[in-house]
Amino acid sequence: MMWFVAASAVPDIKEDDMEFGYGGLFGLIVLALDIMAIASILKSSYSGVGKFCWILAVLILPILGMLLYFIFGRKGTV
Repeated sequence: MMWFVAASAVPDIKEDDMEFGYGGLFGLIVLALDIMAIASILKSSYSGVGKFCWILAVLILPILGMLLYFIFGRKGTV
């Protein structure tokens, strides 16, 4: 009885779920660019509030926030 309960709690994993594919690669690229953007924000000459706002934008809107920072926000870099 106990084995049946434990075995039914294990999720059914299909081969398609384990595939890396282009979606995973795109996610890794976005993650790397977001990390680069946050590092650049931390090195910038923005005030603490400005840095906080840019980092929040990158974290909440990973693609759009990162693009906006690289296009408009890098003027505050040292």
